[in-house]
Amino acid sequence: MTTQQNNNDFNVSLQDIEALYKFARTKGLSMEGVLTYTYFFSGSTLSTIKNFAKSLKSEKFVIARIFPINKGKDFVMELKRKESHTPQTLYDLGNRLAQLSSNFAVEYEGYEADVYMPSVK
Repeated sequence: MTTQQNNNDFNVSLQDIEALYKFARTKGLSMEGVLTYTYFFSGSTLSTIKNFAKSLKSEKFVIARIFPINKGKDFVMELKRKESHTPQTLYDLGNRLAQLSSNFAVEYEGYEADVYMPSVK
């Protein structure tokens, strides 16, 4: 699930994201247009995670779910937003989310996108 290290240094390169887009196309999947993206974050307290989510509310991120891990010692939060990306914009957003989350003692863990198969005719 993670696409970054514990010190919140986003470590997915632009080349990795470009390769992901290319691979998706070879499998008949489309990452073009508006998709629902899920962004994952972790933190040591529920209030820390929720405060970070509040800071992104104006950017139309929605809390999908928050759940405990490590026997309740940590929490994972999933934020969702419908948007369109190129490899460059996804890379830039990942770096920005990693930086913003570090201001709240929250770690950015990565993302996933709901990709669609083209209609079969």
